[in-house]
Amino acid sequence: MKSDTSEPLVLSAIKSVADDQPNFEVIVYRSCEILASIERWDHASSESPFVMDIIRRVQEQGANFKDAIRSSRESAQHGSKFCADFVTLLEVLGDSSTSRAEIRDHIHSMQRIASEAHASAQSAAEMFQVIRHGIYDITSDVPGEVVKLEAKQKHVQRKLDISERRAQRVKVVKAVSAAGAAIAAGVSIVAFPPAMIVLPVQKREKEKTSYEEQIGVLKDVADTMVEFGSAVDFFAQYWIRMETILHVVNDRVDDLRGKKHLKMRLMTIKKDWEVVNSNFLDYVHKVSRL
Repeated sequence: MKSDTSEPLVLSAIKSVADDQPNFEVIVYRSCEILASIERWDHASSESPFVMDIIRRVQEQGANFKDAIRSSRESAQHGSKFCADFVTLLEVLGDSSTSRAEIRDHIHSMQRIASEAHASAQSAAEMFQVIRHGIYDITSDVPGEVVKLEAKQKHVQRKLDISERRAQRVKVVKAVSAAGAAIAAGVSIVAFPPAMIVLPVQKREKEKTSYEEQIGVLKDVADTMVEFGSAVDFFAQYWIRMETILHVVNDRVDDLRGKKHLKMRLMTIKKDWEVVNSNFLDYVHKVSRL
């Protein structure tokens, strides 16, 4: 049996894990901000094929973000079960009538939960990172594509000018639809619709805005995801600490089980884990409504 001097250290470690929990408030708050910006693109439209391509790319990242939120919610659900089991573990550690084998079986069950939760949280963290890079890519690619589009427009305009001079008296149609084309002196003149985006404002209301303005909004979203990503990464790393503390407790069962002088401390720490459980449940509830 290990020395009783390890008891305070083990209990302090258990309490430390409970105290240093993920910042669910930041994750929920930033999730709401990000979704509010991205979800508007779900019903966005544009006459410009160039802008429609941007819209489709943003919509794809929006769908991915929702999938990642669901994965983080799954991890939090595991977290709630884990915390409830940890509360039970602290109770049975203070009860000498519970056998070592029963306690270790309970710990092994918790280790499986922690492993599943860690996998879900890590998957969500990786998904959020990919999404952030995807949004950055959109905001980085667009300026270059705009330059190409403007060059193409100028090229077509030059052809139009030449055709007008050659045709002289031939009237050239200067305004055509997005899908239309005019033929003048053998030159095909393709229309370039304005690069505008129509976005929903409220139910049944929409506003027309430039793609440049909305690219600026996307840059803000990507910047917001930096803080958001840090909180999510911590959530994933938190499970490593959960798994570690279980190994420590499993190795110290004989030091902790049924010790009367530890019972009060165990009950105090138990309350801390009940708070963590409540926070996990609150997170699950809030993200389920997003």
